[in-house]
Amino acid sequence: MVRFIPAEELKNRYDVFGHFYSVEFSRNKFVECRSVLEIVEQAQTPDKMWFNQTLGAEV
Repeated sequence: MVRFIPAEELKNRYDVFGHFYSVEFSRNKFVECRSVLEIVEQAQTPDKMWFNQTLGAEV
């Protein structure tokens, strides 16, 4: 059996990066979408200040 890992433990070990966007499905109805999702060990994550400045992402 695979050991359950609580979310807090995962958040302390991994960073998550993704590309999210909205598509208008019909008038005033939007669908939230994701085209990319990467889960990376924090030891392998680029420097967060560089990442923030380069991509305009929030840290």
